[in-house]
Amino acid sequence: MKDRDLQTQKRNINRHYYLLLFLVLIDLLGALGAFSLAYWFRIRSGLIPYFSAEPWADYVRLYIYSIPLFLFFFDQVRLYDRHEIFDGTGEFIQVFKGSTFYILGVIVVSFAIHAPYPSRGGLLGTWALSVAIISGERLAFRFIFKRIRSRGISFDRVIIIGGNEEAKSIAEQLEKTGMVDVLGFLDEFSSQGERIWKDRCVLGPPTQFREIAENRNANLVILVSEAISWETQREVLGSAFDNKDLEIQVAPGFSELYLTSMRVRFKGNIPLLRFRPGYITGLDAIQKIGMDYIIGFLLLILTSPLILVFSLILWLQGEKNIIQKFEVLGKNGRRFYTYKLGTGTNGPTSYRSFHNDIEAGIDSGRRTAQRS
Repeated sequence: MKDRDLQTQKRNINRHYYLLLFLVLIDLLGALGAFSLAYWFRIRSGLIPYFSAEPWADYVRLYIYSIPLFLFFFDQVRLYDRHEIFDGTGEFIQVFKGSTFYILGVIVVSFAIHAPYPSRGGLLGTWALSVAIISGERLAFRFIFKRIRSRGISFDRVIIIGGNEEAKSIAEQLEKTGMVDVLGFLDEFSSQGERIWKDRCVLGPPTQFREIAENRNANLVILVSEAISWETQREVLGSAFDNKDLEIQVAPGFSELYLTSMRVRFKGNIPLLRFRPGYITGLDAIQKIGMDYIIGFLLLILTSPLILVFSLILWLQGEKNIIQKFEVLGKNGRRFYTYKLGTGTNGPTSYRSFHNDIEAGIDSGRRTAQRS
């Protein structure tokens, strides 16, 4: 049994390495495609007059020399961290950052190797196409890996510590990603074998998370801080750094969320925690709104071909709601609507609706207890 678990664990590790290697390869091909398309559009197509003779070989040489910088910047923005890939819209923001740093690196490389200075329009086109092409590739892989997940192959095997409504909501949201297999729950207030969510039940007490994770071949443990006692939480987190093959992550409660708006300031050499508003004001707010609309409009134009392609794929697969609309809770409690491609999963749950679900579960439990 133990040998079989070790073999399964090795297959999971190898699967992650193969995935990252594949991502590196397609990102490099995406960058080359951006270079090629930008060069053709700016210099070879004749659509925009260009009067300098810059052979294609110089651009290829510049691309080859800039590959180490490309990999360095993409790694620094954590696009090759197996715990953060395919992570919501955050991955596309990191692609934007990585591509921006990459183009700056290309300029530096062009000076270092004494290459002919590349076309400014070509660099701008390379940046925009890199963002669009690589983002499109990552989006396409999400579709592919969801199909792989449907065959029973997952990239993370998760055990959740806690058995309350929040833990159930986390399990449900994780499974919607199509990349995670929730094995079960560890709870100190429920008996072993008690069903918590769907067919997932309590595997044992939280204090035995190491042994249970090893037996179940889990590589990730998620601790719901508000679902267990402080003593148990301290014991689990106390051994977080002692597990090399098992990662422990914490789902923050209200008290931890408050810390995200705090900054340390010194008054009279005394460290004090200062609350900062969670929004931008004044001139910074005006600049941000302008950037949001300008960059959003440009990215919409650049990605519109990809949106059309994926919409056609969904239509051919029989998807009725190609564009899904869902409500999001914004600043000052103002609600607004946003849209996503109908990938077969529901839209992100708003903060308010998430806690409404929790309160509904608590009220239901109270009514059940009163009837009994």
